[in-house]
Amino acid sequence: MTDSVERLKKRLERERKARLQAEELLETKSIELYNTNQRLLELTRNLEDEVRQRTEDLQQARDQALANAKAKSEFLANMSHELRTPLNGVLGMLYSLRNCDSVTQQKAIIKTAMDSSKLLITVINDILEFSKIESVGVELEQIDVDLRECVESIAHSFSVSARSKQLDLVTLIDPNTPRLFCADGFRIQQILSNFISNAIKFTDSGCIIVKVGYLGAQRVLITVKDTGIGIATEQVSRIFSAFNQADSSVTRKFGGTGLGLSICSGIAKAMGCEIRLDSKPGQGSEFSFLVKLKEVDTTSISQEIRQQESRKVIAVVSDNPLTIDVFKRLFESQSNVDMQFFETIASLKSLGFAVRSPEVVFVDFQGKVMAEIKKDESALDVPNTRVTRLLHYDQLGEAGVDDHLELLKPLRNQEIYDAVYQPQFLLKINGQDSRQVARFNNKQVLVVDDNLVNLQVAENLLKDFGLSVELAKNGQEAVDFIKTTQFDLVFLDVQMPVKDGITAAKELRFSGKSLEDLPIIAMTAHASREDRVKSLAAGMNDHITKPLDPAVIEKLLIHYFDVDHYETTDSQVQEGSSASGLPNIDGFKLIEALERLSGNRQLLKKLLLNFCKMYESAGDTLQAKYDDGALNDVQALAHQIKGAGSNLGATEISAAAGALERALKNDEHDSLPSLLQQMSRSLDSLPKLNKAILDLTDTTSPARPAAEKAANVEPEQVIEMLSGIQKKLNLDYTESENLVASFCRLCKGSDFDALAQQVETLFADFEYEELENVISEFIETHS
Repeated sequence: MTDSVERLKKRLERERKARLQAEELLETKSIELYNTNQRLLELTRNLEDEVRQRTEDLQQARDQALANAKAKSEFLANMSHELRTPLNGVLGMLYSLRNCDSVTQQKAIIKTAMDSSKLLITVINDILEFSKIESVGVELEQIDVDLRECVESIAHSFSVSARSKQLDLVTLIDPNTPRLFCADGFRIQQILSNFISNAIKFTDSGCIIVKVGYLGAQRVLITVKDTGIGIATEQVSRIFSAFNQADSSVTRKFGGTGLGLSICSGIAKAMGCEIRLDSKPGQGSEFSFLVKLKEVDTTSISQEIRQQESRKVIAVVSDNPLTIDVFKRLFESQSNVDMQFFETIASLKSLGFAVRSPEVVFVDFQGKVMAEIKKDESALDVPNTRVTRLLHYDQLGEAGVDDHLELLKPLRNQEIYDAVYQPQFLLKINGQDSRQVARFNNKQVLVVDDNLVNLQVAENLLKDFGLSVELAKNGQEAVDFIKTTQFDLVFLDVQMPVKDGITAAKELRFSGKSLEDLPIIAMTAHASREDRVKSLAAGMNDHITKPLDPAVIEKLLIHYFDVDHYETTDSQVQEGSSASGLPNIDGFKLIEALERLSGNRQLLKKLLLNFCKMYESAGDTLQAKYDDGALNDVQALAHQIKGAGSNLGATEISAAAGALERALKNDEHDSLPSLLQQMSRSLDSLPKLNKAILDLTDTTSPARPAAEKAANVEPEQVIEMLSGIQKKLNLDYTESENLVASFCRLCKGSDFDALAQQVETLFADFEYEELENVISEFIETHS
């Protein structure tokens, strides 16, 4: 009985557990089924939403495609009009010119035809630029750019256009803006050119203000504001799109392709920023972009003013608030500058200067001032002060010719600074580029550089200031030279073989008290703030960058030396290949190089030929060294090309070499293959330059006169002159050239005439190594 009960209990327990397991299983399955149903419902809803979204996207895409097609059709219709209008103008004017006998009317017809041609070129350029951006994107170059000069110069190019509509065009540059940035100056000017052009086009009265604000942390805000017709809010979002404009009627009324802002938008995006527009109908427009640029030289004009020891009192005579604002922004925060503002010259003179008279008076030639001058031509005679006139370009002929300095609008910060602190640096516009150049007598300077081109450029530039110049090829030579010779100033390159400039400067500074006060100036292609700090930390007094700028050199010399006297010089270097006697080749600014050599065309031609010979195969050399992993050699050669190219006006080659050098310096190895290709492409222009200069030389160089029998020349005389040439060969080009010429005159018609011709040829071809061998062999044979 007991066993039966136990068996029954166990059976009941098993059934209870089975029931519980069955219930748990049922519950689990029910939950799984519920969750599965929920997921199915969710997928169904998502699928419906996705189908609905896809349908909406397709509808929007269809609407956008139809809108684009319509916009393109309108654009093509407008372009047909824009292309035909100037083309018809050109053809019509040419037809009229054929039947015109009046010279006056012929000039007017030609001017109209030229204007139509320029308009046609503008339209075509816009279309080509847009097509290029659409196909390959925007290519940016990174070179050292003076942002102040970049912005002010593009504004000046529109000065006449703005003046023709009686518009005030003003540039307001934050005086705290660093001097140099690493940027694409051309692209910045391209954006500003479009902004200013549109502002002039759509503004009938008032002003256009181009403003640069420095926000710190490498941020620069560039703005163009006008008082024109403005843009409606609903149209603002469309004007940056291709084939769209704020109003299709605008194209027909004002002309243009409507592609400009689309192009600018693409450039801005490539620079890592975007264009902002603030505009209301009838209240004008403000276009701006905030761009981040790497600072290279943090020196600002505000710092330069603060560093001036003397206190200045200046007066501004103007009834134009915009002109006054320019001066306030530049000087208002300076504790060492007192400003006085007057609406008329009469109110200035009536002040009596009881406390202190202004040293400089800026007179704005417009409004009330012009009325005063027309009434009394002697109104500008302000005693005991220096008058500087502020003129528009079209007022140059009306202003008269006298000793007053003249600044052209829109005013440049640097020119205002020069007018106050160093007026001798300003070009005298009425004197056709004549200016006062400082001369320094009895001063000896040493230039140290391992690059022969840089040595010769610096030598000619410094001798133009009346200085005695000695040369050295590396830091060790400089140290040895300075210890045995007294110099008044040293220009020292930083990157050199044997001993670099930093090491040499430290050695000189700590070698004894006699050299503690010797001014040492770093002269280098490295322009970053870090490089400047390194130079100053090594004991150097200042840091200037290549290519050498005569104005910068002059300012520096005036800082360290007392000026003996000033001489008035008239620049004979003119634009254009025919005027300068130099070829006109893309990628080369040979006029600037000629100015650095004080107009010495023959020297520039010889240096350019040597540059071509030295570096025409440098692309292959760089690639081979890169393939071999010799990156230090690649960087060194790129540095040489950059320095020599910048001084000789080879701007594209120098920029490509600089980009390659920076990439290596910053370990940006991924970009090296493309930069090497860019370097090689830029060097492809050297054979063309070489041929162009040889062609000029062939047509301009006089033939060597036939030899006449001369008196006997002794070998000892030849050895003495050849030794002199050998000594100066790699150090002083001008002296070497003079010695070679003297040697040729000595040997003319003698038994050594053939030797003289060989020496002359090798020297002219910069075959210095072979020339030294020839000289050494002759001396050894005849000693």
